[in-house]
Amino acid sequence: MRYRVVYGLHYDVWELAVRIPGWEEYKTEEEAGQEGESRKVSAMLTKNVIYLFYGDTIQKFFSGQRVSYSFSFLKEEICEQIGQPLTPEDIEELIERDRLEDVIFSKYLVTETDYTQFQGSLSEVYEAIERKERPSDYLQLEGEEIYGYLFESVWYQIEPEKEADCGH
Repeated sequence: MRYRVVYGLHYDVWELAVRIPGWEEYKTEEEAGQEGESRKVSAMLTKNVIYLFYGDTIQKFFSGQRVSYSFSFLKEEICEQIGQPLTPEDIEELIERDRLEDVIFSKYLVTETDYTQFQGSLSEVYEAIERKERPSDYLQLEGEEIYGYLFESVWYQIEPEKEADCGH
C-alpha cells in the first residue's frame, strides 16, 4: 500500500485541507509520517490560485482541481463559544500562571465536526474573507507582488492511496 500526506492549513476561521501532489507518495506509513512531521507547509490564497509552499517547491492549484484541496470554516456557534483569540499578552500571562495548556484544551480545542465544508470556488472563498478584511499578505513572484491570505499549517494526516481524499 502507498501513502500520501494531507495538510490542514488555517487562516482565521477557514481551514484549507490540501493533499501534496500525487507524484509524492510514500511506500510506508512511517516514511509518510516522518515527512509530514518535518515539512513546513503554507499556502497563499489569491483570487484564482492557491500557491502551496512546501520545502523548496511552489505548487499552484486552480479552481478546477478540487480533488487536491478543500475548504471548510468554523461553524458560527463554535466561533461564539471560543470568543476572541488570545493576544500575545494573554498568552504571556497564562504562561506565567502556568495555565496556558488548561485554557487551550478547555476552550480552543476544535474537531473536524466543528467545521462546515465550503462548496464554492477559490474566488468565492477569497471574496468571503475579503468582506471581513483586505488581503495584507503578499509574495514576490516573477517580479510581481501578489496579494492574498496566508494559510499556515496546523495539522497533517497520512492517508492510504486508495482512500486519499481531502475531505475529512
